[in-house]
Amino acid sequence: MSNLNDAKRRGKKPRAKTQKIGEYGDAGKSGKQGLSPSLQSHIGRQLRAMFDGVAHEPVPDRFLQLLKDLEQSGDK
Repeated sequence: MSNLNDAKRRGKKPRAKTQKIGEYGDAGKSGKQGLSPSLQSHIGRQLRAMFDGVAHEPVPDRFLQLLKDLEQSGDK
């Protein structure tokens, strides 16, 4: 039995259908989902600008020691 008929039978108002929302936001009436290519490009540039320096930082000594310990434990 459909939700509409089931709701009527119980004397309740049927629930309104909800609009599906796309993975990255409201699909709207155009049916398009996701971010526009220009917005994706802008976000990418901003992320690179923020995190570019992190890629050039030295690896912390604690991480180097953990990697060394891991390599040694794999040799056993």
